Amino acid sequence: MGTAEELLAMFGTSARIVGDKSIEVGIGARYRATFVPTGIRFRLTVDGVPDWATVRYLKLMDLSKQS
Repeated sequence: MGTAEELLAMFGTSARIVGDKSIEVGIGARYRATFVPTGIRFRLTVDGVPDWATVRYLKLMDLSKQS
C-alpha cells in the first residue's frame, strides 16, 4: 500500500496539494477529484499540515468538471 506522497509523484503535474490540506488530481481534460487525508495514523508537521509521506488513506471529497 502506498502513500499520498507516492500518489502525487505518480500523477506528476496532474496532481497538486491545495491549501496544504487536500490533494487535487486532474482526471482527463475536463474533471478533477479532490481528496483529503483520513484516519488517525498520519503525522502532522509543526504547522498542522499533513506529512504526505505518512498519509495512507484518502477520502474523495469532490469530483467536479473543470471550468
